[in-house]
Formats: sequence, structure tokens, C-alpha cells
Amino acid sequence: MEKRRKHIIGLILGLLCLCLLTLGFKSCDSSVRLPSMGNGVHGVNGGGVDFNGEAKKVDDLINGIKTPITLESAAAIGAARAAYDALPDGAKAKVSLLDKLKGFEADLAALNAEPKEGTAAYLDNLLAGIKTPVTADQWDLLSKIRAGYNALPDGEKANFKGLDKLNGFELDLFNNPANLDSLLGGITLPAQAKDANLLAKIRAAFDRLSDGDKANFKGLDKLESLEADLFNTGAGLDNILNGIPTPITLDDADLISRIRTAYENLPEAEKANFKGLDKLNGFELDLSNLGLPSNNINPNALPVIDLINGIPTPITLDCEDAINKALDAYNALSDADKAGVSNYDLLKDYLSQLENLKNNGSGSGSDSETGIDVPSTGVE
Repeated sequence: MEKRRKHIIGLILGLLCLCLLTLGFKSCDSSVRLPSMGNGVHGVNGGGVDFNGEAKKVDDLINGIKTPITLESAAAIGAARAAYDALPDGAKAKVSLLDKLKGFEADLAALNAEPKEGTAAYLDNLLAGIKTPVTADQWDLLSKIRAGYNALPDGEKANFKGLDKLNGFELDLFNNPANLDSLLGGITLPAQAKDANLLAKIRAAFDRLSDGDKANFKGLDKLESLEADLFNTGAGLDNILNGIPTPITLDDADLISRIRTAYENLPEAEKANFKGLDKLNGFELDLSNLGLPSNNINPNALPVIDLINGIPTPITLDCEDAINKALDAYNALSDADKAGVSNYDLLKDYLSQLENLKNNGSGSGSDSETGIDVPSTGVE
């Protein structure tokens, strides 16, 4: 019995030794690895990459991009994007500012995009393509810009930075008799209703020329012949009037004035054939509501009216150049022409607001303080 008990104990001890020996062999096997539970640090599968650390580097690059975004931000945005794209997928998932980077990229793309047609920025781009001195072959582009400006919503008009420049280009174009001859040369006989607007502008510009410049205008006979084709019958005036798009803008003033003059000069029999008198009266009222006196259009005052209407509001110190330009143009007029500046009171108000801003809210000044030469014709 004792012999059997010793035999069992020996067997158990042998099994224990065998187990211990097996465990010893496994502990010496270098191929056995337990998975690391470290914070983002992986063994063979992770390639030794610290995912959190690499993601933080990208977040730091994104945070380092200065705002607001400008075209100069492109390098910093590109560096952050390249660093993100180079990360392994596990690290990309830990980048917390990816949406912020995408927003910066969208802002940069908007800055690089061509301005959308029908916006003030688009018109400013077109205006930048006008070469000086302005010549007749640039009339089509100037017309497109003017028509585009007139079609802008009021809020978007305030974003158009080139209104003074556009006004100046138009004045330069039409104050030159050689340009008037070139414009006239582009109109073929017999005149068509589509030519009426340009003919009215040429006529108004010719009437504003000095006597010396009028003598240098070679196309007076052709102008009168073309006007006769269009403006000497009641039916012809109706045709022109019906072609004027609505709503009326100040750009239509020359043509509406020319229709009124032509109507008044028609023989009585032809006046009876003119069906559009009520429409003409309505258009003149529209011009009056825009700041232009109906039936009393003063072509010399018109550019000053446009300059005043083009002053951006609300008035800030940045408006000083535009206000001074309108003021100088107003003061250069004769007393009779000053009386035709229908928005003169608006100019006075803008000048007073500007003085208040410059004086930190002090009271508004008189005409003598604003520098306006008050006409002796009694504009109040």
C-alpha cells in the first residue's frame, strides 16, 4: 500500500515538472507578443506610429492658419492638407479640426473663383479691363457695365467699387469730339430703333461741347440725318419709347429728353399720331423720383447727380474721397447748372455727416463750413 502511494506522488510530481518545463520553453520564445494597450502606440500592426501625436501636429497646423482667410493663406492651408493626407487612417481619425480645415479650403476656393455674373464684383472685374484713354471701341463694354450696374439690387450696388471710375470713363468718352465721330461711324443708314439711345447720348454730348470742340466734330450732318430717320414721326417716337426697358434708370435720361424734344417739334398732325404721350409723362415722372427733374433735364448737372447718388451709405470716414469728388464737380458748375443738381440737399447732408464724424459727433456745419459754393439762383 505504501509503495502504491509513493508511486502516485511521483507521477504527480512528474506532471508538475513537465508543466513547468513547457512554460519555461514558451517564455523563451521571442516570437510571442502580447498586444500593447498603450495610448495610441501600436506594435507591428501600428508600425510604431504615435497616432495621437501625429494628429496633434496636424491640428496645430490648422490652428496656426490666420483668419480671415485671404489669397495669402493658400500656403498654410496647403501645408495642413498635405500633412493630413500623409497620415495613416488611424491617425486621421484622431484629427479634431478637419472640418475647420475644410471650411478654410472653401473660403480660399471662393476667393479664387471668378466673380459671378450679375454681381458688383463681376462689374468691377469688367471695369478693370477698360484701357485709358477711353476710346469709342470701348463703348460696348462700358454700356454693358452701366446696364449691369443699373440692374443690381440696391444692396449690391453699394458693393460696386467702380462707380466713380465708370462715371469718369463715360465723361471722357463723350467729351471728345473724335470719339463722338467714331461712335457715329458705327451707325449705318437708315437708323434703327436700337440706335436711338446712342444717338441721344451723342446729341446730348455734342450739345455740351465747347464751341471749339463742336467745330472739330465732323459728323453733325450725319447725326441730323440719323435723327430725322428716328425722331421726325409720331410712329417713330412710339417705336423708340416702346423699346425702353423698365424700370427706368438715370441712364435713360438722354433718350427720354430727346423723345420729349422731338415730340414738341413735331407738326400738329404728327403729334396726333404719337400714342405714347402718357407713357412719356410716366417715364419723366420716374426720372424725377430718381432725382432728375422731369421736363427740365440739365445734361451738365447729370454727372454730378450720378456722383452724389454713387456715394456709399451709411456715411463713414472712408466716404470722404467720394464726397469730395462730388463736391468739386458741383462747385465747378455754373450757377444755372447747379440749380439742376436735384440731389444737392443730399450732398449737404452727407457733408454734414462727414464733418460730425471727423469732429467726434460735434454739430453740423453751415454751407460755408462744408465748402459748397451756394448758387446765386437760390437753391435752398
